Amino acid sequence: MAKLDHPVSLSPWVVICREAEMLNQGRLLKAILLLMVAMTAGALILLALEGKPVRRVPMGYSLLSQSRLNSFDIDLQTEVGLELGRWRDIKVYFESNNGRLSSRFGPTGTLAISYHFVISNGSTGKDGQIYPTNRWRSQLPCLNTSSGSERTLRVCLIRDTTRSKQTDNQGSQLDILQGKLVKLCRINRKNSPKKP
Repeated sequence: MAKLDHPVSLSPWVVICREAEMLNQGRLLKAILLLMVAMTAGALILLALEGKPVRRVPMGYSLLSQSRLNSFDIDLQTEVGLELGRWRDIKVYFESNNGRLSSRFGPTGTLAISYHFVISNGSTGKDGQIYPTNRWRSQLPCLNTSSGSERTLRVCLIRDTTRSKQTDNQGSQLDILQGKLVKLCRINRKNSPKKP
């Protein structure tokens, strides 16, 4: 067998294909590294935010928000920080609506200044829908403290004049709201009323 004195030359197409293959491997390696960096940064951000509430971002009108009951995590957010020990007990009251609960504006008039939360019976809004008032958002006592104190959270159940009891949805929403408030505000369970 004869020995070749000159090296075997490759066709230009083979050289171009090998260069393209090496270039693609470099791109692939860069893409994988960038993906790993992005996933690590995202994981670190999520770990940093764990257990911390995310502030509400003001958004425009949404049909989705009108199609379901309010989320309790959003409803319980306040404009000012929540001072631990600020609230000591929860009182539940019945009131007739008399046009003071608006599905568009929420509680108005005496409902807005006498209660921290108003729960609809379905005459305005959905049955069991919870409306926080500005008294809750600003962490202020209600102006009508004839029963209770300035450290009492006041919840109003809307009723119509023909019924003296709450609706089933109001009762279940009230139970959930009280549980969340007791946990969030660290209220002693014995100061949280039973079903009215």
